[in-house]
Amino acid sequence: MYENPLQPRDKWPVHLDDKLKKYLGESFVLENALTDDELEEITISIFKDVKGFRTFTGGTFIWSRLTHGTLNLIWNIVYPKLKNKLSWLEKENTCNHNDETWCWSHQLNGNGYITSTNYKLHYDSQEPKDFYEKKLISVKAFLIPFFTCKDFESTHESTFVTFKNRLFGWEANFSAAGKGKVYGDRKQQNVIDYSKLPWINVNGEPFEYNIDKWHLSWDDYKKYLIHSPEEVYTGMVLENILPYKANDIIVIDTYQLHTTGYNKHSYTTLKGGARFNIRKHIDEL
Repeated sequence: MYENPLQPRDKWPVHLDDKLKKYLGESFVLENALTDDELEEITISIFKDVKGFRTFTGGTFIWSRLTHGTLNLIWNIVYPKLKNKLSWLEKENTCNHNDETWCWSHQLNGNGYITSTNYKLHYDSQEPKDFYEKKLISVKAFLIPFFTCKDFESTHESTFVTFKNRLFGWEANFSAAGKGKVYGDRKQQNVIDYSKLPWINVNGEPFEYNIDKWHLSWDDYKKYLIHSPEEVYTGMVLENILPYKANDIIVIDTYQLHTTGYNKHSYTTLKGGARFNIRKHIDEL
């Protein structure tokens, strides 16, 4: 039995770092990738067939533990749309769930959500349990926006913000201050010291920006990032401000820091969607 690491690089399998570099790439959006019928089918399936859920006091409801059938349905719809952009992608799924309803080793791992809150700086990179017990490692991530509810006065799209900062490591929140905390059922603590981590860029090379300095424009901070204190973004370098719209697919690096755009800028009161990691067995990297 393993002990949960508390920080991204604690007990991380560093021997896989070089193999993971080939999956890195700039974040992008596949606009109108899903038809209305495909989006409806995915949405209904996710909210219908789940084994568990989580709630957060900030205003988020998460559907988790999706069935094998739901994961297969989503993969069959999304794969053809991603394949043209991700040359390494393979459709074959090698999960070993033995025909059970609930599948823990599917190529996809993720959840559906409805939220009224701003997400903080974080990444949903890799769960320790997946690596230690199943020998699965995340290589890419994508989001499927279901809907946004916005005030009639809004003239801006809801947004999703990605940064050039990448880090091979376990999933974590990044707070840059305080003592950190355990959140949900995850054991990792908030990262409060960025300076000692081996940050990399989109090519997998050492990060070329000073992690101890401010690199954002004040205009971008006030429009999209003001829901977190300034110090949280010290060392962060903006990559893309992407629209969060139904029928699109947002593709990002699993090990890339990101956050939601400030919802009061777009007057977004509620939104829903799904987040997935694409996983591979460590022997197939």
